[in-house]
Amino acid sequence: MTDSQNDQPVDQTTAQPASAQEIEQVTRLVTTLLSAWAEPDPARKTTLLDSCCTPDIAYANPLSAARGTEAVAELLTAINAQFPGITPRRTSGIDLHHNHGLFTWAMLDDTRRALLTGLDIITLTPDNTRISTVTAFFAETPPATTTYIYGSTEPQSMATDRSR
Repeated sequence: MTDSQNDQPVDQTTAQPASAQEIEQVTRLVTTLLSAWAEPDPARKTTLLDSCCTPDIAYANPLSAARGTEAVAELLTAINAQFPGITPRRTSGIDLHHNHGLFTWAMLDDTRRALLTGLDIITLTPDNTRISTVTAFFAETPPATTTYIYGSTEPQSMATDRSR
């Protein structure tokens, strides 16, 4: 088995769950990322992104994409202009493994009502000190209708037999 990012062999025997320290470090990065969303000053927004992301951060959501902290800051500023007063809040813990993480979030209005919810998948630098990609999905994930069983080549229906 190889690591798909660099075709290097993956040592499956040394993979460890994320430590409390790693989760705490990534939580700080995500908190800073979400703070950038809420920051009204474009220069400060870029500074926040510079402190938690790689210079060539890739951000994508279903409606737009940007690369680089300045471009991401401009995108966030444009979104803030469309939806003034929104505040992002993380609504889950952060699941972390192999330099990837995911968490759910909500965009709240000034009455703390969720206007939009979603899920972000992040890629981190090998030392977990910066976010290098953010892929955002809006709303809850759709229900499964089929699934694949490990080792099978045929999809399996998720439908349940309700005739019993």
